[in-house]
Amino acid sequence: MKIKGAPEKINRVIIYHYILNNPGVHFRELSRKLNIKIYNLKYHIKILNKKGFITQKKEDGFLRLYVPNKISNSDKIVFSFLRKKTTRNIIIIILYNIATSQRELCEILQKSSSTINDHIRNLLKKNIIEIAPTNKGIVYRKKKPKILKKDLTGREIVFRLTDPATIYRILNEYRETLLDKETKIILDGVNVYVKTGMLKIKSGFFGTNGYDPFIKKFYEVFPHPYHV
Repeated sequence: MKIKGAPEKINRVIIYHYILNNPGVHFRELSRKLNIKIYNLKYHIKILNKKGFITQKKEDGFLRLYVPNKISNSDKIVFSFLRKKTTRNIIIIILYNIATSQRELCEILQKSSSTINDHIRNLLKKNIIEIAPTNKGIVYRKKKPKILKKDLTGREIVFRLTDPATIYRILNEYRETLLDKETKIILDGVNVYVKTGMLKIKSGFFGTNGYDPFIKKFYEVFPHPYHV
């Protein structure tokens, strides 16, 4: 479809739709993705912002761009984390493992303990994740517990998502712009279990219906070092 109008107006349409489909994109990233020079982009962003087509928000040292009324404030916080590769991978791993320790995250992502710790601290601060209470090798979710091979109490802290339903919804809604090939495959696998009723993700916790068969099948594909 051809877009009619002056070149500068066409550029603003392209910029607007990119921000619409990539909430929270920051200024320099937008410049790289659309191959628009910084000074030209500043001009277009200023006009779009003045006319109310977009909004700007300073987050973690970045000026992030959104389309008004298209995403809630709480979702904006989630997006600010999902747009960072390492943090996004941490969130996805915790989502799919139900609960995950820092040591596991270091091993899976091949990152140092200090690096993972920095990301974990930020996620805890914004209430994206929480510490899962443990007792004799059992990680308690809000319903059915996840059984671990050995007692981690006092030796490892295990984390879970505070609201897995929101994370799951956003990952599916923006999968084409947020996820790479590998994480899309994992999300597709989980979607199968959700659609067949083997796993139910509700606001605030994972539902228990079909949880056991889900775990059995899931760990046949993705072995977990602690799962029995």
